[in-house]
Amino acid sequence: MKSEIKISDFLKTGKFGTVEINDSIKTVIEKLGEPDGDINVSKPNKGIHYSMYELIFSNDKLESIQNDRFDPEYPELTEFENDKFKLNSEFLKADRIKRLGEIESELDKLNIEYNIIDYWDRKAIKTVGDVVIDFNDEVWSDNQNEFIKIENMKDYELIGIRYYPKL
Repeated sequence: MKSEIKISDFLKTGKFGTVEINDSIKTVIEKLGEPDGDINVSKPNKGIHYSMYELIFSNDKLESIQNDRFDPEYPELTEFENDKFKLNSEFLKADRIKRLGEIESELDKLNIEYNIIDYWDRKAIKTVGDVVIDFNDEVWSDNQNEFIKIENMKDYELIGIRYYPKL
């Protein structure tokens, strides 16, 4: 029977369905099925991906899970299903641009605790499960032919999600 992985559960626990940090590549593939492919990462690390959900291993132990390709023009990058599991992206469905204020409201509705953190020189959300929800704090301006800063933090645009507990 096909399992369902809910993004809300991932945000609460840091577990991607039954996949956990420190699982081996073999264990992850047993749980999730054959990946779509490998990821080029620096040795000795290895990476596999299911659509754009990237799982990175060090010494054959899972150390991070991420998808930093949120793009409403390409929903297939965040929506995924294979013979073993279906991803339920819930409120992170890539049907339109999502903003930080909207994500906060959804987290509140789902009773998922979080904090606003400084993350790579911008603001992000870190959930109780240590998953970081990352946002762009600038947008391209055709008029100015450059990136411009988004004034209101609540309007920052979703980039993706990352679980990397050692970071």
